[in-house]
Amino acid sequence: MSYTLINFNIPDRNKTILDQIARLKRSSRTAILNRLIETFVREESKLLAQDGQIADMLSPLNPPIVRTNKKKQSSRWEDSY
Repeated sequence: MSYTLINFNIPDRNKTILDQIARLKRSSRTAILNRLIETFVREESKLLAQDGQIADMLSPLNPPIVRTNKKKQSSRWEDSY
């Protein structure tokens, strides 16, 4: 497995609380953040797959939207007279 270093800003209060929790659980910040990221990615992947399935099921029910290039009407007040 390959790894990449990621740096980001975190509010001091969140870092302090994360450090306290990591100490209490005898775990590293990295392990906690990796677990959170993995959980987030798995959940979002499921939701995106479900959204795709729903869109596929609904697409036959909705006719495709055809866009036409219509000339934009002028919104100047002088043109209204």
